[in-house]
Amino acid sequence: MDKIKKYRLVIVIVLLILIPLFQLSSTIKSPKELRWYDKVILWVTSPIQKTITFGFDSVMNLTNTYVFLVNVKKENKKLTSENNRLIEIINNMHEIEIENQRLRKLLAFKEKYLPTGVSAEVIARDTASEYQTIRINKGHDVGLKRQMPVITPAGAVGQVNNVWEHFSDVLLMTDRNHAMDTIVQRSRTRGVVKGGLNSICELYYVARTDDIALGDILVTSGLEGIFPKGLLVGTVTQVEKKKYGVSQRIEVTPTANLGKLEEVFVITSLRGIQPPSESAP
Repeated sequence: MDKIKKYRLVIVIVLLILIPLFQLSSTIKSPKELRWYDKVILWVTSPIQKTITFGFDSVMNLTNTYVFLVNVKKENKKLTSENNRLIEIINNMHEIEIENQRLRKLLAFKEKYLPTGVSAEVIARDTASEYQTIRINKGHDVGLKRQMPVITPAGAVGQVNNVWEHFSDVLLMTDRNHAMDTIVQRSRTRGVVKGGLNSICELYYVARTDDIALGDILVTSGLEGIFPKGLLVGTVTQVEKKKYGVSQRIEVTPTANLGKLEEVFVITSLRGIQPPSESAP
């Protein structure tokens, strides 16, 4: 046993050399030509060979599976990135289409009813001060001046308040400092629309006996010389008649969505304007 331990490295090397040779010898012979020691070698090495082959196949299968999964992960990442890029393109195209629809509608409105004016984009909204204003990207460079009316196809928006070289501030009709003379389309009752609370306007100077009802449409009268006659202003959403007093409290919701303005139209001259709400379609 001591000698075996001493020469065990040599024995292992010899066996590693001889076993493959015996194995090669046994494989090149037909079963009938195998000698007794060939059969012994086959009997001894066969389980080892099967174990090694099984282990090698398992490692190869595991490696192939890992490589496959890595490739699948890379392909999935690539497809996800491509899908996100296509979604972004579709969203941009959809946004462009919506913008084009708004601009076409604004252009058609201008060509039909307003021969003079300037279209502008809303670039900011004042949320810090007590005034309700928006900022547009046009100013002295295109001839804008204070008190010029600002509108959309949906109705009146407000009027130019401050003007600089390349931009202007617009005082919205919901601001308490803004007022416009209006007429009820149905009953022809006159009153002044001023800004109120929570983006709601109020109709003032209406007698308690005047005919005002929920759903009535208000249009500009044109008497103050700022807005042309017949522009949509708002819809009556609340009427409160007290048992005493000479007037009534009337709330008006603007027909134009002042909280979502993106493009507006500034009227630079009232000459030749045909009232949109009172003209033939």
